[in-house]
Amino acid sequence: MDKMEKYYLKLTTLTPVHIGTGEVYEPTNFVIDNGDLYEFDEVLFFRSLSNLQKKEFNVKVDNLFEIIEFYKKNREIAKKIYEHKVKVLKNIQSRYEQQFNKDGTLNKNQLHIQKTYKEPNSYLPVIPGSSIKGVLDTILHIYAFPEVASNEIRQKLIVSDALCVRAGLEIGIALRKYIGSQKKARGIPINIEIIKEGAEFVLEMKTDLQQDKILEKVREFYTHPKRKREYVKIDNKSFTMRVGRFSGKPYTVYESNDIGNVKTHTVYNDKEFGWV
Repeated sequence: MDKMEKYYLKLTTLTPVHIGTGEVYEPTNFVIDNGDLYEFDEVLFFRSLSNLQKKEFNVKVDNLFEIIEFYKKNREIAKKIYEHKVKVLKNIQSRYEQQFNKDGTLNKNQLHIQKTYKEPNSYLPVIPGSSIKGVLDTILHIYAFPEVASNEIRQKLIVSDALCVRAGLEIGIALRKYIGSQKKARGIPINIEIIKEGAEFVLEMKTDLQQDKILEKVREFYTHPKRKREYVKIDNKSFTMRVGRFSGKPYTVYESNDIGNVKTHTVYNDKEFGWV
C-alpha cells in the first residue's frame, strides 16, 4: 500500500457558508430582541412562569399564533433561560416584530429559520469532512484520473471535520439573483443561519497524493471558464473551493419575456455562498 500523506489545513471562510442540516429554529423555541435570537427550552420556559402566566399560557396553547405572541410578550423570561444566542440582521428582526400585513390582515408568518451545522454542546459551527471531501472527490475524479474505473483514489482520501477556531454566526435572508445582473436579489426569502466570512477552522487530510498534485487539479477545476469566479485564488500553499449549500451549479430560469434563458444563484447580502 502506498504511503498516505498527512496534511493539517486551516480553512478560512471568504463568503457566507451554510451547511444544511434539515433542522430549523422553531418559532415556539426562540425569541428575538435587540438584534439577538435567544433559543430556549419550552418546558423550562413554562416552569419559569408565574401561576397567573401559566393560566394565560394554557388558554392560548391550542392557537400557535397566540402562543408565539405570548413568547414575544414574555421575552425577558426566555432571555434569562436561553440555551443559545445568535445575532440576527434587521430584516429578520423586522419580520419577527411585524404583526399585520400591508392589507391589514394578521401576519401569520411563523418565521422558521434554517440552521447551519453546529457542534451540539458548544454550538460552534462545524464544516463536515464529508462536505469538503465531496468537492475534492469531484475534482480528482473528473480531472485527475478519468481512466481509473474503480473508486480506489477516492477511498484513499480521508478528510476530518473542520473544527472551529474562530467564527461568527448570523441569521439573515438569502435571495435568488440573476448572475451578472446589477438588479437586486429577489424571490421568496429564505430565513437562514450562516457562518460569516473570516471564520477559521482546522482539519486533517490524509491522501496518497502529493500536495503539488492536489493544487494542480484544484487549479484546473476552478480556473475552467465555466467555473471561474472572483474568489478563486490558488498558490503553492493554498487554494480556494466552494462547500455547503447554494455552492453548486446555478439554476437556469426560462423567462417569458425577451430575457430568454438566464442563470440565477442564491446570495446573502449580494455575496455568493460557500467560498473558503
